[in-house]
Amino acid sequence: MRTKNALLNLLIANAGKLLGIATYFYVTPKILHFIGAAEYGTYQLILQIVGYLNLVEFGVGVSLSLSIYSALAKKRFDLVNSYASGAQRFYSFLGIVLLILGSVLSFYFQDVFHLDQIRNANVVLLLFALNVSFSYFFGVPAIVLQATQKGYYIGWISIFLQPVISLLSLYAVYLGFSLLGVGVVTVLVNFFYYQIINFIISRKLPWLSVFTKLRDYTFLKGSAQYVFIDKILVLIVFQTDYLVISYFLDVSYIASYSIYVSLFMQITAVFSLLINVAQAGAGELVATGERSKVLSLWGELLSISFVLVILVVPGVIIFFDQFYTIWIGTEPLDRSILYVILANFVYLNTIIPTTLMVNTKNLFRKRVVGSVAELTINLIVSLLLVKKLGVLGVVIGTLLGHYLTNFWYLPYLLSSSLHVGIFTYFKQYGFNFTISFVAMICSAFVYYSSFTLISNCFLLLLIYSASFCVFLINERNRSIINRLLILKTIVFPNHGLTS
Repeated sequence: MRTKNALLNLLIANAGKLLGIATYFYVTPKILHFIGAAEYGTYQLILQIVGYLNLVEFGVGVSLSLSIYSALAKKRFDLVNSYASGAQRFYSFLGIVLLILGSVLSFYFQDVFHLDQIRNANVVLLLFALNVSFSYFFGVPAIVLQATQKGYYIGWISIFLQPVISLLSLYAVYLGFSLLGVGVVTVLVNFFYYQIINFIISRKLPWLSVFTKLRDYTFLKGSAQYVFIDKILVLIVFQTDYLVISYFLDVSYIASYSIYVSLFMQITAVFSLLINVAQAGAGELVATGERSKVLSLWGELLSISFVLVILVVPGVIIFFDQFYTIWIGTEPLDRSILYVILANFVYLNTIIPTTLMVNTKNLFRKRVVGSVAELTINLIVSLLLVKKLGVLGVVIGTLLGHYLTNFWYLPYLLSSSLHVGIFTYFKQYGFNFTISFVAMICSAFVYYSSFTLISNCFLLLLIYSASFCVFLINERNRSIINRLLILKTIVFPNHGLTS
């Protein structure tokens, strides 16, 4: 049954993400056309600020999930209910705190970022704060459902959520409601979404109750404070670039930059879905202490991450400028910015498997060290270079922060906890990265050679063919490709998660 659940979760989640990506490609240039670069940049800035507001969660979600994994492994449904009830009360309090903070920030938002020309920006910020609060007031049952690997029950609704919001937001700005319309649409759709999924959960998990008198708050202890600290640091690392750009340059710069970042994050999200589906099973696997299976799953996820890198990067290098001009209708950013963002893309995708395992092994206390170092390098370099290099300086800061710290520190943490040498990790990583790097160099040569479109397509296929021929020399890579070709996913293989 767990095998079937994992497969359904994966298929439905990926179907929803692919539909969301298709909608994103359709909606983004149209919304940008209707509201302009300044308002679109403001919209992206609001999303980043709301991300900061989400820090009121204090890292409790991860600790709660870890506790639920353990209770489910022991089939202690009464304990799951006591955890869920404690979480419901705590999260409701946090939702109120978030709304208060959002209200205060909305008063100062336009003054701090010099957004007097943007209509209703403060109201839109408050609306998005309200939208995030729904996950606190109504989201606990969904956390439990995800832990049971039965998320496919609500997956079909989730498939249509983002496309519906995007299309209705487009219609709102078309009618002239601008960002205010986007905020109202987002709030209404998400409110009804949570009501529907909680109704479904009440039918599919009849034993679940988030309002029992017996409330267990032990999930708040242990590593929760370190999860919170790490969450702050990671958030600053990944979202401060928008704040730096808008404060030192101009909010209109965020429009083009956010499209670049969002495009690659859409691709990364496809792989993240696989990780999210695997997380519940990985949590139980770690809890059982089966070290060999944990190592195997880690290696297989790493192989999958490089499949995505090899598929994406060469095509982006060769065709991105033409694609962006046709899609958005404006000239792309400087080519150097694209290369740095691509390097960050490689890091983000290939570190996901390690991050999953570090989280499931509850290594947040030690992880904070790497996050502090990454944040420090990122901020110092970004602030030093933003005035001289503009957007390029900010992305270089992000790049150096990644590769000088958590690129090696997170694998070191996990390798140490599993009592294996870090050389084992970098042996596989180095082999796959070398293939990817050579593919990047060849693709750059094709781009700068100014061949015809047909020649570029042929050479791209040649690069793909050569890359995967070498990739398949590695036994683990070959095993992964074989299983993918027969739709046997890595979340339940012989030596991964079992049914």
